[in-house]
Amino acid sequence: MAEMFKQMIGNADLDLIDDLTREFRKSYDSEGWEKTDIYEGVVETLCQLSDFNITMFIVTNKPSHPTFKILDHLQMLHFFADVVSPDTGTHPYSSKSAICQHILTKYQINQQSAILVGDSRDDAQAAKSCGLSFIAATYGYGKVHESETSEELCKIYSFPELIGLIKH
Repeated sequence: MAEMFKQMIGNADLDLIDDLTREFRKSYDSEGWEKTDIYEGVVETLCQLSDFNITMFIVTNKPSHPTFKILDHLQMLHFFADVVSPDTGTHPYSSKSAICQHILTKYQINQQSAILVGDSRDDAQAAKSCGLSFIAATYGYGKVHESETSEELCKIYSFPELIGLIKH
């Protein structure tokens, strides 16, 4: 969140960035999460992936409290074997790469059979550092598909397109 504010504001005082981040978190964690919408076709796609016996996880930079509230509110928690945020473990995870590595180790997942779908450079970096295939979700908030290496990325323009890319 702080990085996003830095990009939006530019060379702002770090105390201001910290204040904005803290206030945003307070608002989002208490009521802002309720405004979360599901992209079209997500539930149907998750149902299909589940029918294919594909084990799914959520790796997010969002704190666990609003993450679980959102998933519970949208009745989507049951699709996922695990949901991991930086603050999920007994020791905070320092990056998405660390979270991905935790999941790979805990669930004994072969990197060759795993895919990370995401929209940010952070997601792409986590996939790369963990030896995972990466699919760029161009419809998301992040803009990894606009990066200098975007021509190398496998891209989807809507979540249901994922079904055509998954070998089941």
